[in-house]
Amino acid sequence: MGSTYLLKLLETASPEKFIRLFNRFGKWIIPFNRPHRLRIETLTNQLCITTIPYRRTNWNHLKGIHAGAIATLGEFTAGILLISNYGMSRYRLILSRLEVEYHYQGKTNLQASAQFDPADKDRIRELLEKGEPAVVEMKTELEDKNKNKVATVKTLWQMKSWDAVKTKV
Repeated sequence: MGSTYLLKLLETASPEKFIRLFNRFGKWIIPFNRPHRLRIETLTNQLCITTIPYRRTNWNHLKGIHAGAIATLGEFTAGILLISNYGMSRYRLILSRLEVEYHYQGKTNLQASAQFDPADKDRIRELLEKGEPAVVEMKTELEDKNKNKVATVKTLWQMKSWDAVKTKV
């Protein structure tokens, strides 16, 4: 299955089908995330819940989930929520800032949750349709299986129409 075909399929998929396809083929779409085994558990227009397993490849030297893996899970969760709302073929989504506040050492599987305010969706789409870039701030909360708050990840995204992206030839 070619990546272009897969991206188009994801863009038109229902949330349930998006989850199934991304969990199966996401490691080819985002190769950097492959060793982390991130999974999408829940996806709606307003909520994305993802997980990262407590496994050796995600550990730090203290056998807790590595700070980089936590940051990656927070970024991934917010990004998936934005992509599912706006698609990938019309708009470019790029991370411009990442901030992580660590609260507790993760020594179990972790769950991340990002929410998107529907009121922001119309404001952002209006900017994008005018050809202007939109700046979107997202917050993702991560917790362990015992509901301990492990981290808060704040991401700042720039979105713009692919037509407005300057490319060098």
